[in-house]
Amino acid sequence: MMLFPKEGVLITTPKKFDMLDFINRRRKQILVHSCVYYRFGTSIINDATWDKWAYDLVDLQESYPAKSKEAELYDIFKDFDGSTGYHLPIGDPFLVMLAKRLIQENKRRRVSGRNNK
Repeated sequence: MMLFPKEGVLITTPKKFDMLDFINRRRKQILVHSCVYYRFGTSIINDATWDKWAYDLVDLQESYPAKSKEAELYDIFKDFDGSTGYHLPIGDPFLVMLAKRLIQENKRRRVSGRNNK
C-alpha cells in the first residue's frame, strides 16, 4: 500500500497499516524536529515538510480521537493545532541527545554529499 509520494519516490507501508503507530511516529517527528529548531537553532527538514507533518497529525488526531488518546505523548499533543512546536517540551535529556545525533548525522551527510532532503 502506498502512503504518499515523496520527491519521485513512493513510500510503502506494511499491508496492515497501523494508525496508532502512524500517530506515534508523527508526534515523535514533530517533537524531535521542534527540539532541533527551537533548542539548537537549526533545521534538518524544510518548513514545508514540518508543516505537512504537523497538519497530518492534527488531521489524524481529529479523525481518530480514540487512537489519539491511546497513542504515546497524548498529554503533550492533545491541544496541538499544527501552527508551531514552540510550546512543546523540548528539554527532555533523551530528546536532546536524539536531536544532537540527528544534527550531527545531517552535517555528516552534507559533507559527504549524501543528503537526501
